Amino acid sequence: MLTGSCHCGAVQIQVASKPRRLTSCNCSICRRHAGLWGYYQPSKVKITARKTDIDRYVWGDKCLWLCRCADTTRVRRLDGAKTWKFLD
Repeated sequence: MLTGSCHCGAVQIQVASKPRRLTSCNCSICRRHAGLWGYYQPSKVKITARKTDIDRYVWGDKCLWLCRCADTTRVRRLDGAKTWKFLD
């Protein structure tokens, strides 16, 4: 059993086993999130969260929805590539 959560813990996820393979995508969204995609049948994934704790992002032809925690924690942007200063 693999378990995980968003940073604030409001959204919990469980899957029975690790994925057979992962996909690393270089589209603009995936580059920003630096995520690796594992694919499961929806019936094999258990998500525990209140509806108000999940935010959805959809773009383009609307064939893919990205779900994320709706936590309102401030995100600071750090220039770790050059100056090591916060950009906000």
